[in-house]
Formats: sequence, C-alpha cells, structure tokens
Amino acid sequence: MKPYLIAAAILLVVVALAACVRRPAVKATAEDVTYDPAVQRQIADDSLAFLQEKIDDSMTFGQVADVFAELCAEPTADEEILFEAGTYTFTGKPMFTVSLARQIPDGEDEYYQIRAEFLFRPDADNAGITETMWLDPKDGDAFSAARRSAAFVYADTHTAQSVELCIDQS
Repeated sequence: MKPYLIAAAILLVVVALAACVRRPAVKATAEDVTYDPAVQRQIADDSLAFLQEKIDDSMTFGQVADVFAELCAEPTADEEILFEAGTYTFTGKPMFTVSLARQIPDGEDEYYQIRAEFLFRPDADNAGITETMWLDPKDGDAFSAARRSAAFVYADTHTAQSVELCIDQS
C-alpha cells in the first residue's frame, strides 16, 4: 500500500473518532443572553395589545387571570409573573390594589412590566391583605397558588372601582 493512502486512512480514522467524542454542553447563563431592545419593546407592546383586546371592565379578576395565563402560555426568555396586592397610594389616594404583571427584560438591564391592576376602595374586608408572589410561567398551573390567596379571592368576588392595563418600565 502506498504511504499517502495509509496516511489518508489514518487521518480519516482520527477525524471519525474525534467526531464521536462527546463534549460537555455549555449552558448559557442569564449574563450570556442579550436582548434587542426594539424586539423586547415589541413583545411588551404586543402583550399589552393582547390584554386590551381580551379584557374589559366587566370581567372578574379570575377571568382576567385566565387571560393573563393565556398570554403567558408561551413564556419569553427570563420572563416572570408577579402577583401582588396591598393598599398603596400610587393614584394619590389609598387604594387596595390587586395586580398581575408580566415582567420581561427590556434589553438594557431593566424590565418591562405589562400590568393588569384592579383598584378597590380600602375597606374592612381588604384591610391588612398583602401579597407578593412570583409565579413561574413555565409551570403548567402557575396561577394556582395565587388563586388560593385571600387577595385573589377578594378581587374575584368584589367589584373593582377601576381596572387598569398598562406598561411600566423599571
């Protein structure tokens, strides 16, 4: 056999063996992921438009949570859902507020929060109710714990003074 054929055969075997060697997978971390700010803003705008199309003032909080669950059924990267309740003065006067917020990176180290907020007058039934829960959108039943909370039950069984849909940026 000619030497160049032997060398070529050996090289072919080495290349074939190298292809079979498994290399450990390298996992990306949150720090490795970059986001295009324009794309992230479009996701936020599309999320708000989805909520505005499907939610109206006559809906219960439970119905709004169902729409939110539909919105978050296909989570974006690094998405979180915040369920919170308490008496706040964001409007200039104390209001008992129960809200859901889809939080997504804005591409510039901050977050967009696409929010559905139910505002109620403070009363004896909602006094002292506070809640903060981070819900995992990848969980098939992410909203189940929130649905069992006193804040959710209150919001679902009382008429809100107003329902607000908005985008905030942190």
